[in-house]
Amino acid sequence: MIPGAPRRVLALLLLLLALATALYFGLYSPGKDAPQAVIALLVPDDAAAGDPLISIWMDAAREEGIRMETVSVSTFLRPSLAWAAHDYAGIVMPDTVHKSANSVLLLRLEDHVRAGGHLMLVYDAATKTPAGVYYPQHAPLSKLLGVEYALYDTLLDQTTELGPVWAGHATIHELGIPPGKTLPFTGTPAGSAGNDPEAIAGYQYGILRYPSYVTRGAFPGKRLLSTGTGGLAAGYREAGKGGVLFVNLPLGYLKGQTDGLPLHTFLRYFAETILSLPTLSASPQGVGGLVFNWHIDSNAALASLEELDKYGVLSQGPFSIHFTAGPDARQFGDGLGMNLAHNAGMQKWLQRFKERGDALGNHGGWIHDYFGLNVLENNRAEMERFLVLNNQVMEAASGEKMREYSAPVGTQPKWVTQWLESNGFVAYYFIGNTGMAPTRSYREGKLFTQKIWSFPVVTFGKVASFEEADRENIPDREVANWLIQISDFAADNATIRTFYSHPTGWYTMSQIADFLNRREQASWHLALKGDSMIVEASHPSDLDQLSWKFPKPRFEKPVIETGSGKVIEHEKYWQVVAGPGNVMRISSRTLPFGK
Repeated sequence: MIPGAPRRVLALLLLLLALATALYFGLYSPGKDAPQAVIALLVPDDAAAGDPLISIWMDAAREEGIRMETVSVSTFLRPSLAWAAHDYAGIVMPDTVHKSANSVLLLRLEDHVRAGGHLMLVYDAATKTPAGVYYPQHAPLSKLLGVEYALYDTLLDQTTELGPVWAGHATIHELGIPPGKTLPFTGTPAGSAGNDPEAIAGYQYGILRYPSYVTRGAFPGKRLLSTGTGGLAAGYREAGKGGVLFVNLPLGYLKGQTDGLPLHTFLRYFAETILSLPTLSASPQGVGGLVFNWHIDSNAALASLEELDKYGVLSQGPFSIHFTAGPDARQFGDGLGMNLAHNAGMQKWLQRFKERGDALGNHGGWIHDYFGLNVLENNRAEMERFLVLNNQVMEAASGEKMREYSAPVGTQPKWVTQWLESNGFVAYYFIGNTGMAPTRSYREGKLFTQKIWSFPVVTFGKVASFEEADRENIPDREVANWLIQISDFAADNATIRTFYSHPTGWYTMSQIADFLNRREQASWHLALKGDSMIVEASHPSDLDQLSWKFPKPRFEKPVIETGSGKVIEHEKYWQVVAGPGNVMRISSRTLPFGK
């Protein structure tokens, strides 16, 4: 033996131990997430900073209260001391942005799953070679999934289909799709599972048609959604010690085109149901509720308001009540408008709403039908004056600044949203992204505003308001039952949903928008330390009313180690609600876990 060798070996071991310790505490010190506690969004090495195809996923995760970070392919493939010891809780391969994958990455993903990891594989991710051509025969991860897809060699221009996606009622409920967002589906192909089949529907359109790959083979896992021809639209399969969630829909693309419900649904399902990770609730104190948005746009509303008052409707609330203030309603000179500046009766109602604590807002610009039917992306110079007029009269009559908005006929050009944000509005009703909780809506694949929140309406099939239900001859008892189901859904899922009508436990839009903007300022992180999950949170002003959910299948009752708050037990999860204060630390012992 070389003299002094044992001493040098000992010194080297001590150095390596020091480096490993420094690396561990550098990565997992307070204020940083431990990889095994978060989801990794796998992105190409050449992904551009600020790419909306990536930010659309990160924004969705933040809105759902899910800890997720972007990880480049080279980082994923480059082992380190930390990586070897601590894997990510799950990997997401997004659609559109990550079509290409080399053989090394594909092998690493398979090994990751079979060794106990979890993968969310979305639509066209990993279907192309690094040269940009589709892999021969089928997508290379077909074997891991258990069905073949991306069959360009054999199906050519028939490789994809466009049609409804559906599931049985119990699965729709399990996925967290709200009541009314589906319609009965009768085209159930032989061999497709699901009792009481329901297809995803949209406002005014009815059953929606989605693009998906034609799949071949019997899926050997849990089917979540089927295509109209009986193919696999979404499903989870255990593989080795781990599992893969395959979503055969272009989730990121759809969210960019104002249909964000599928992306949010499956990202939440992956995080909460498959991975059982703690999440930050998007409602004050984690208490779900409804926003009831009233649209008052003509002088006929006065008698309806008096009738509603007789029935005791105004003993509830608060509501979000929006007005079209001009003297005309359908066209110039018809005299059917509310004429708020000279309508003493409506001015009294306005003050009563204000005293009750209702949130007042603008319903478009001055002339309801004319504005809604004529406002376009390219006529701002002509139409902006109507927004200004309506806003001036509303603020003069109410004595307060307007912060909420709803679009007549649902017409919401991008410039209108930008005008609203620049004039201090924080919330607007929206007929895109139907069925979702409040969200910052992408349009044409991009986010054009930063601080204003859209409030998508919930739908009952293809209708949304009481008047529409009446025109469609939907029985009152069915509408009433739907409202009860929506109320239960919001309460059970600790979420916010919005419905609207013209007047013939509530929130207002601005209340929720203010809470969500305060929630955006919170900094919080996850780490597994020993046998406990640690949540560390801080806020520049106050954490009050922020809350975290810990799924019961994985966690014991949480303990608040630092800060103020309370722990509430629900059927499926523990809820920790923060009290006043700037910092908070929560710990929860983990239970044996495996999917």
